[in-house]
Amino acid sequence: MDQYDRRAYDLSYQAELAANSEPVTGQDPDGLPMPFSLSAVFDNPPQLSPPVIEGVLRQGHKMLLSGPSKAGKSFALMELCIAIAEGMNWFGNRCKKGKVLYINMEIDRRSCINRIKKIYEAYSHLFEAQNTDNITIWSLRGYARPISLLKDKIIETAKNDYVAIVLDPLYKVMEGDENSNADVSKMVAFFDEITEKTGASMIYAHHFAKGNSGDKDVIDRAAGAGTFARDADALVTLTQLDTDNENGDTAWRTEYVIREFPPKKPYDVWFRYPLHEFDEDLKTETIITSETKKQKRRDAASHQKKDKTTEDILGVIENVSDSEGKFLFSRFYNFYQGVEKVSDPTARSRLKALGYYPDENCPPGGTPYWRKKE
Repeated sequence: MDQYDRRAYDLSYQAELAANSEPVTGQDPDGLPMPFSLSAVFDNPPQLSPPVIEGVLRQGHKMLLSGPSKAGKSFALMELCIAIAEGMNWFGNRCKKGKVLYINMEIDRRSCINRIKKIYEAYSHLFEAQNTDNITIWSLRGYARPISLLKDKIIETAKNDYVAIVLDPLYKVMEGDENSNADVSKMVAFFDEITEKTGASMIYAHHFAKGNSGDKDVIDRAAGAGTFARDADALVTLTQLDTDNENGDTAWRTEYVIREFPPKKPYDVWFRYPLHEFDEDLKTETIITSETKKQKRRDAASHQKKDKTTEDILGVIENVSDSEGKFLFSRFYNFYQGVEKVSDPTARSRLKALGYYPDENCPPGGTPYWRKKE
């Protein structure tokens, strides 16, 4: 179209727009949506897409779930698929009941099926598996392709009444450099095409950058170009909390960056295989950062030194005590000086910390023995 044809087209479009109460919804000759006047829709704005995840994500929008290894990202996405299929909660957020396509790029097909079944079984105390037909699994481990080659098949599969498409993980369909904003922009443009043609939400998982993610802002924790997090309509991150658990369970803070809804408070969970479980008490815990790791190393060194000091003192006491377990402080102190040079008050303080005190029954003017206080 030359400049004169373009001018004639623009004038024709403006005339059509002015004559109609609703804006033209077609495309211009370049395949782009037509611009329209706000006045045409101001009094009767279009209805918003319904939420797929209440307060987090609308249908037809995109969501990125990001976290480090061992956060259970694949489990979290499978939990989300089940929550959508059954119309249940995911991380405390009610999901719209509907059909979901789960694209598994990483896990062995048999493992994938059994993992989803195990999650369903773990949920059995809350609900029964009544809508497994709402979950379609496309297992592509060993068949990784860039999203440009998969999009048409995804659109064909999910064009009939699917509310969500879950892709796990993102890097398996990446083409180009994940650190390039230009390359990532091209990839997420394909996601836009998929959502536009299917009406389904696009949900995908991506790993954190190397290093201590807790030192960074929520939106900067995902690896690669900033486009990853900034393009998505909803960003959900799983960042590890500084907790210890003898069972090997790990604690995670779920944080949100949301475009369509008011800000959400963090949601703290334990990852207890195979589920993420909410625990309100975790809100007192802190995210692991460089400083918390350094403090742990300092504390470990301090405990190690304290244990060594205790072991040394008890060894000296064993050598200087009589058959009744009592000893003269002067003898203990002289012996202990050969182990560690400390002041008289410090030696006395360390003995007392271990429960050793001067004998209160010592005769007036006598030298008291020290013994373990019962």
